[in-house]
Amino acid sequence: MAAENAKGHTCACGCGKPIRILPSHHSQGIPRYLRAHHPMAVTMETRHIKESGLLTSTAVAQMLGIGKTTLRRIEGTLFEPVPRQGSRKMRVFTPEQVDVLRNELRQKTRLGPKPVLVGLEELACRAACSMQTIRRRLGTELPPGRKLSEGPRAKWGFTPKEAKQIVAWVKRHVRRRRRRQRAEGKT
Repeated sequence: MAAENAKGHTCACGCGKPIRILPSHHSQGIPRYLRAHHPMAVTMETRHIKESGLLTSTAVAQMLGIGKTTLRRIEGTLFEPVPRQGSRKMRVFTPEQVDVLRNELRQKTRLGPKPVLVGLEELACRAACSMQTIRRRLGTELPPGRKLSEGPRAKWGFTPKEAKQIVAWVKRHVRRRRRRQRAEGKT
């Protein structure tokens, strides 16, 4: 084996790394590639698609900010089924199709860009009241907002429009009560 190792067998992928000869290679033969250096058919097929200026479904899903499964589900409903290429029949998109799909998602679904949300802490600062004052009235006197996390320290988010409504409500109702309580306490 030392004599075979001295011959300098290198990986056929072109990396130039040496292949260490093992006893099992006596019966099976010396491999041409190191482990995971062999040309993989899927990788080569994907590379050819990308070199031709087209995009795979994985790349499109990442660009749109949605999952691959979601992209497959909306195919045929939100957009026409895309052509498939190669021996594995991979879905192939053009950059123009991605732009059209992005516009369709924004118009017809809630999968578009996430709205900017104002946190409950920031909202309480804007309204000059405690978070509990707002939290107690969510869904009844105030817009419900969005619960961003669960548990005892749940985080809430509100759209800018909802935040404006809440601040106006607090100024109108809560502060009026405070003034009334102060006035009653002085007399």
